[in-house]
Amino acid sequence: MAAGDEEEGLSQDQRLRRQRNEQPKGVRVSSLVGAVLLLVGMLAASQLRDWRYYKEDVADEKGHVGEFAIREIVHVEKIKHQAEMAQGKLELKRLQSELDRLREEHKAAGGHVVTKKQKPPKAAKGKEGKQGKGSKPKKKKVKIQVSKQEAADLAAKKAKPNTVKALGKEGYRAYLQADYEKKMANHEKKMVPRKFQLSADLQEIVDSYDGSLSPPKYCYESPTGKSVHPREPDEEDSLYADLDLEVAKKILRLASAEYPCLVLSRECADDKEKHQYADRYYNHLHKMYFVNKEGENSTLTREEILRRLPDFPAQKLGTCAIVGNADNVLEGKYGEEIDEHDFVVRFNVVTKPFSEFVGTKAGGMLVKTNYKDTEYKRDVVPTMYNLFPKVSVRISSRPSKRDLLLTSEFNPQYVPFELDPSTLPGERPPLVYNSADYSDWRRDEEQMFWAYLEEKNLTHFAGEHVGFGIPKIPHPTGGISRVRSLIQLLRSGVCDRLDMYGFSVGGGKYFQPEKVVSHAHPIQSENYFYRLWMATGVQGKFCVYGK
Repeated sequence: MAAGDEEEGLSQDQRLRRQRNEQPKGVRVSSLVGAVLLLVGMLAASQLRDWRYYKEDVADEKGHVGEFAIREIVHVEKIKHQAEMAQGKLELKRLQSELDRLREEHKAAGGHVVTKKQKPPKAAKGKEGKQGKGSKPKKKKVKIQVSKQEAADLAAKKAKPNTVKALGKEGYRAYLQADYEKKMANHEKKMVPRKFQLSADLQEIVDSYDGSLSPPKYCYESPTGKSVHPREPDEEDSLYADLDLEVAKKILRLASAEYPCLVLSRECADDKEKHQYADRYYNHLHKMYFVNKEGENSTLTREEILRRLPDFPAQKLGTCAIVGNADNVLEGKYGEEIDEHDFVVRFNVVTKPFSEFVGTKAGGMLVKTNYKDTEYKRDVVPTMYNLFPKVSVRISSRPSKRDLLLTSEFNPQYVPFELDPSTLPGERPPLVYNSADYSDWRRDEEQMFWAYLEEKNLTHFAGEHVGFGIPKIPHPTGGISRVRSLIQLLRSGVCDRLDMYGFSVGGGKYFQPEKVVSHAHPIQSENYFYRLWMATGVQGKFCVYGK
């Protein structure tokens, strides 16, 4: 049959399909590139339009709902926006993959795909055909076929434990549910009030409290007598700090409890006349830090062990300051004011680019090793103490490489064997918590925290695990326990006064503004506690600076 006769025998649809197949692959590639660019433009325009409408809706909603509800709406809409963008990216990725496949086919057929970053190659010389003289043959990719189950097993081995990838969706759901029930049981246990009695002067402060958060007069003077400006009441207090008076008094009473050995000292572990549990404190100290993981006791004597602890309260630190991470320090140049203090404790890791805001002095430091390989790694070492390093597995007297990693300069957040300062930053000794007093504090802290959450209707502030419907339990930050430990140095007379900088009701870090506080931590509660302590003087001369 002649070609013309064959063409006449085809339907219109068949003729169109033949014409499309006979088009050069380069034309098909160009068409697909155009489709990709068109899709990108449509996606961008759609997202910009939706975002503009969304902002207008939020502006309207602000007149009808509270600030907390607005934040929740923004959070949910942000997640939806991210999900839509992710779907768009998947479609672009699929089209890009198809484009790459067509380019490879076109290239294999002898054509050349020109991109913006490359020019067409010069024609190869020689009689070796299309490859040209001296060109290497293409290596064939070898694919190993594995079953779906084998692929899932391999992925699970690579995944982190307790994740969807490692456990599967149902397994992860079961893990989240069990974890929630465990945390709730622990929470309910802490909510049982313990019996304690305040001294007469502290009870008088609680009973006479009138609800004011105004700073006392001494907070308006720096340690050298310069005029300074503490955190004062403002219009936002109605949102964060306006509590029923009886709830405020309940929180104040819990905050007034005494934990004389929250920071473990020589006196706490040795003076039985002042501390009835001195032997218990010493035995716990010995078990935790002076018995290695092989079960061998340290060769240090009791007297040598006690000398590894600070000589509080006999040792005096003078005027003390705490410097946190909050970006509110950038609103005031506190550097000179901070460095006036005799002993400065830093919760942060970097100072030099921000010295006019946060100062440079560092008597004590809390080091977070997750910044050690970043541009935010610490640029100072403590001159006196490493504060409250974490407790790791017991370290061997014959340490392995892993043990050395846990206690070396590369990972200085762990307590070393025998409290040896030689492996800590600046070779300064550690201050450690006393677990006996620490457990009482954690119970009182939980009750303060939840009294605030219930009063401000924030018990569900942490939200839930997306896609599983299991609630997250809000909880305090670790920072408030460290602050309360330093408060004990103030109450025992080790510090003359204690001034706080870089703690806020939210926001980011001063050196990393996008790093905001998680919803798991309703940080406004802790800020209220600090201001309450300042206003009443229940902890001594304690002042808060910065909003």
